[in-house]
Amino acid sequence: MLDDGELGRLFVTLHRMGLEPMRVCGDDIEDGLPMPSDLLLTTGRRTLSAPQLSVQGSGAPTWICVHTQDFHPLRERLRALGVHYLVQSSSSEASLDLFFTQLLHKGGERRVEPRLPIGCEVRWSWNSRGPQKAVLLDLSAHSIRLAVMQELPVGAVLEITLPGELVGDEISVRTLVDRCIPAPAGETDTWELALRWDELENSDQQLINELATGRRIGTRITPLQPRPYRDGIGIPDWNELARAGDRRSSQRHRYDGHVDAFSTAPGAGPIGVLGRDLSARGMRIEAADGLQVGADLTVAIHGGNQSDPVLVEARVEREHTDGTLGIAFTLLDSEQRAAIDRVLDALPAVAQLANDERILPTEITQR
Repeated sequence: MLDDGELGRLFVTLHRMGLEPMRVCGDDIEDGLPMPSDLLLTTGRRTLSAPQLSVQGSGAPTWICVHTQDFHPLRERLRALGVHYLVQSSSSEASLDLFFTQLLHKGGERRVEPRLPIGCEVRWSWNSRGPQKAVLLDLSAHSIRLAVMQELPVGAVLEITLPGELVGDEISVRTLVDRCIPAPAGETDTWELALRWDELENSDQQLINELATGRRIGTRITPLQPRPYRDGIGIPDWNELARAGDRRSSQRHRYDGHVDAFSTAPGAGPIGVLGRDLSARGMRIEAADGLQVGADLTVAIHGGNQSDPVLVEARVEREHTDGTLGIAFTLLDSEQRAAIDRVLDALPAVAQLANDERILPTEITQR
């Protein structure tokens, strides 16, 4: 564990599970520390400024970044660095217990797909009873596990409502009970339900797949990279990975149609703009009013099932060879980032542009 005191809660969690993590803090974090063989836990700051660890043997640890923030550019940067999981520091104890138990499991694995710990509250109903509350323990692309306050029969059809914090606009889906077992002795009077998704709409199945594979904002524990590393020799050179991450642009999504844009210059009015694609850091547009590189704009971005557009400030950073312009968002707060993420989640991705056509975004400054 590499931190400056922020990972105390996780340190206690691992000790409670019978583990003895090596914790290094402050000035003791330096180049040459031994590479762990099982887990490497770092805070957000220590992830982005990590020391060179000394690789010993062929062990390759699972790298976990524990952070208080979650947005698409951060996930892209962590993926570029080689991080396996992004874990929110506010994750519940039950979710963390399940997560670490799965990561450190050494025996045979019956499951054909990993389960993603969630730990949020959902509603469910059965045979006109309900709605009742339950805790969503974990989910995968094909199944879900709940903690409920009553025993239910195998084969029962439950309707589960997933909350907006996970899926944007809450949805209700059908599930079938595969197993119902009592909680371990000494715990509260609850049952654990193992269910499988049933008769999902294509859009709902796609949403569940995005949750299970870490492609949607809202989960407390997010998979970023497959594990372990394919080369089997540990984490590659972190400085080189950081440079590669800096060169990687944000994933683009097709964003066709009229865009409301306004120049910030005194006395200027609306600008005729057509959108071409959108990323978490900027847009590619066509403009009919002779916009020049360096011009400052206010842009209204519609979509993501939002009644009001997202208003962002931007600057023209580049003119591409096809005549389109690259604009970069210059100042985003957390609400704007979350709103843009919702728009992106509803748009199809597009292929990476050629090197000479990349938007070169200015560094996003957090308000």
